[in-house]
Amino acid sequence: MYIVTFYSFKGGVGRSMALANVAAELAKKGRRVLIVDFDLEAPGLQTFDFGSDTRLKGGVVDYVTEYLDTNRSPDLINHVRKCGNFEENGGEVWLMPAGNQDKNYSRRLSKIDWQSLYKNKSGYLFFEDIKAQWQSKISPDYVLIDSRTGHTDVGGICTRQLPNSVVFLFFPNEQNLIGLRKIVSSVEEESIRRKDEKRNSIETHFVSSNVPDLDDEDQILADRLIAFSRDLNYKQLTTTIHRYDSLALLNQEIFTLSRPRSRLAKEYRQLTQQIMLKNPEDIDGAASYLESLKNLEYSSSNMEKIFTRLSSIQKRHKDNPNILKLLASVKERLGDYEEAIFLVSKAIELGDNDPTVRLNRAKLLISTGTEDKALVDIKTALDSADLGFSGVRLAFNLVNIINPSKLSEILKSNAYLNLDEFGFVELIGTYLQNDSSRLELAEQALTSFIKEQEEHNSELKLDFATRTLTLVLIARGKFDEAIVLFTHRPSEEDDIDVLFNYAIAEWGNTKETPKDLFQLVLNKLPNIDFSVNNPNLKQCIALCFWAVGKKTEALEILELAIHDAMEFSESIFSCWSYLNLSRKRFIEDVISMKKMINGDSILPEIFKGHSQLF
Repeated sequence: MYIVTFYSFKGGVGRSMALANVAAELAKKGRRVLIVDFDLEAPGLQTFDFGSDTRLKGGVVDYVTEYLDTNRSPDLINHVRKCGNFEENGGEVWLMPAGNQDKNYSRRLSKIDWQSLYKNKSGYLFFEDIKAQWQSKISPDYVLIDSRTGHTDVGGICTRQLPNSVVFLFFPNEQNLIGLRKIVSSVEEESIRRKDEKRNSIETHFVSSNVPDLDDEDQILADRLIAFSRDLNYKQLTTTIHRYDSLALLNQEIFTLSRPRSRLAKEYRQLTQQIMLKNPEDIDGAASYLESLKNLEYSSSNMEKIFTRLSSIQKRHKDNPNILKLLASVKERLGDYEEAIFLVSKAIELGDNDPTVRLNRAKLLISTGTEDKALVDIKTALDSADLGFSGVRLAFNLVNIINPSKLSEILKSNAYLNLDEFGFVELIGTYLQNDSSRLELAEQALTSFIKEQEEHNSELKLDFATRTLTLVLIARGKFDEAIVLFTHRPSEEDDIDVLFNYAIAEWGNTKETPKDLFQLVLNKLPNIDFSVNNPNLKQCIALCFWAVGKKTEALEILELAIHDAMEFSESIFSCWSYLNLSRKRFIEDVISMKKMINGDSILPEIFKGHSQLF
């Protein structure tokens, strides 16, 4: 049960309307909500239409009066009523009104001496009992209290004793600022007292309300809000609820129900979300809060509050795997890897079978030097055919860090074999086409994949996989096998990459430079945009120029390739070695290529052992 008081120093800011809309939005989200009308001099929550009869005998004044007359706490169930069902998601709205609105209501209210109630009638314990009955009789997720305005005894009960959170609504003028200073200060003092008693402090929300949606060219509104932020000691508004001109407000329509796409409804939903965000009991709120910490800049000024909140969330949701995983992510970002491992392990024990959870624990285990256990988690994750591309990529990355010799085991896993053509080939390019010692693995995997896919669907075109296999075969010096995959000797109608790769394969296979093919590549230069950053393309063009005897042009294009590579963050395919290389290794290949063009006796990596080529 999380108790939220809606307070405003002055009326006219739409406090009750905001409460009603937040209640409806919470109920739409499946929450059980109790709304309590403590605006005893001007009650009105019973006038909102939540979908059923809200007429009720009894309420706050009658409850207190009965206690004063009998010295016993009344049965709460006689003073509340369910006033709205949200059957599609299980939400409910209950109402505890101000009291029975008969002719004697004002007399009963005037007879209540709130100071005497606290001093002589154990008022503090009386209201603690009300909270206990709210919990035992209704078991609400949220209690929303509509507090009366001004500086009053009732206001103190609502803003200090009862709530977990207070929403301060205000029109940003001087009158409201002066009035709010005292109330906000008293709430801060109560928060400090609770903190000293090892209890959760009172969360606060500041909402500028009934604000005109006008151009603030003279900074009038901005200056007022700066003053409020400074004097009331908050960093930023929870939200702003703008003035909304609609005759529907005369009917007290609940906009989150009747007009959910309106601007006003969106602002009420934002307030609802922020209230949930600060409620450690609310699973969605806790999850949203933990998600927000992923991008938060941590500092000494906010760490204590964050740790307190994390501890509260962990205590309340210790059996919720999703919350535990989010907590683990936060702990990981804070550098507490041991605690993150504990939380992820607890989520797994509770039955979370998501294979990515195992991979996340493996990543944490690697950070703590427990690599053997990490490999076990990686293998378990890869056994699942549902791991997906991102998960398999992470597994490749982790194994590449721990023990690259075990990459071959990933190629046999259910997760990898279940990828589509793009995912399958992309990971080979990233993790196997970057090292000549892994090319045999790449060839085996691609050959097996193409064969299996063609057996299942003979009409399936595997262009991406076949072209990648061609590159791997060229890189391994298997030029004749590469040529077979092309099906025909290309002509000017073929793509530039087909022309170039076939030319390289034919060159290696026949020991003669196919100048006609390299010239066909150069014939396509008018169609190439050299302003695009593409170091591989420019390296290939340079080789074509050299092959047809244009040394100067070749060297000029190589300089452009180096320039592009310097601004390239991803791996780069090199036609010198037919590998995907880092920027540094690619530039080393280009430097070797320049030496060859300048007459040095040096061969491309793919032609080693074929000295007769030159």
